[in-house]
Amino acid sequence: MNIDLLLLLTLALGALAARPGQPNRGAWLWRLTALLTLTPGLRYVGAVFGFAARLTLSHWAGEILRGMSMTVKTEGNVLIMNGQEMAVDPACLGLRMTGMTLLVAIFWLLAYERKRQRALPLAWVLAYAGLALGLTLLANLLRIMLLVVFALRPDQLMHEGVGLLCVAVYAWLPLWAVARLLMARKGQPWQPTLVDKLFTVSRIGKMMPALLLVAMACVAFVRPVRLPYTVTPREGYTQRSTRFGFVQYSRPGELIYVKPLPNWYSTEHSPAICWQGRGYTLRRVREVSLSGQPIYVGELKKGHQTLQTAWWFSNGYHHSIGQFDVRSRMLRGEPGFALINVTTTDARLLPALVQAWK
Repeated sequence: MNIDLLLLLTLALGALAARPGQPNRGAWLWRLTALLTLTPGLRYVGAVFGFAARLTLSHWAGEILRGMSMTVKTEGNVLIMNGQEMAVDPACLGLRMTGMTLLVAIFWLLAYERKRQRALPLAWVLAYAGLALGLTLLANLLRIMLLVVFALRPDQLMHEGVGLLCVAVYAWLPLWAVARLLMARKGQPWQPTLVDKLFTVSRIGKMMPALLLVAMACVAFVRPVRLPYTVTPREGYTQRSTRFGFVQYSRPGELIYVKPLPNWYSTEHSPAICWQGRGYTLRRVREVSLSGQPIYVGELKKGHQTLQTAWWFSNGYHHSIGQFDVRSRMLRGEPGFALINVTTTDARLLPALVQAWK
């Protein structure tokens, strides 16, 4: 499932909501239009906060399994049981499952509103959407636990089967039951209104240019970074500029990337993405504290080669790994941040290398 299919399914739901006789048609068309407009924003949220969410899911899964008297070791986003490793990758908490569950939830509401000719108040619709997101998280958590317990590797058919089973049983079916219950108890009698007659697919389509202009105006007035991160030469390192305004420092056995954030809302190029493009797999990611400052550390694996890597955000005065902390500081006008990523071939040198670049 990719974003293109999710887009097509959203448009299909829009066509379903636009049918004559659909209760609350105008409101549903607006809601689905808003969902389409917010899709890039949802992808942004996933890119920015998805990594921390995977670490949290890994921790929860490990704690629950250990509470069930199972010998499970958690190393960042990797859970180890009986020597078998299971990494919580982006697919375990991505737009695919979350987006699909939200669309299934909307489908149930549309179907029961049409069947009963009732309309659900907006407050209950929002609560229902929140429940859908919560059940998606629960399905993900249970999926991870089952994969660890039964040692199901990504190359096994049951690996994907367990995921589909979990989301169907623990998200889609409960959402069906809740939609049915909500419509029976909270649905209000509906009669076609002027809004339903005015806000059709064609009229919303005509309003899209205006919505885009509003979005562009919002972007134009975004507060710029007051003082961008300054990249300076380092003695003993070979320095060169790379794409996107990044700077690479290198010397035998060491490679450092400094990646300034252009503005508070930009996504950072994390090692999970950049190193993957070079054929490496990021493993054993975990949060550690060095000299009282939290950083992320992990292993980069490619064939028989293993590198040690660490990264954090810094603006020269403040160090952090918190997305909200970094972006809120930039939004308040503090100096710009950069993602610092240090990599070495020797695990024993990593603490000293991190300290030298903080």
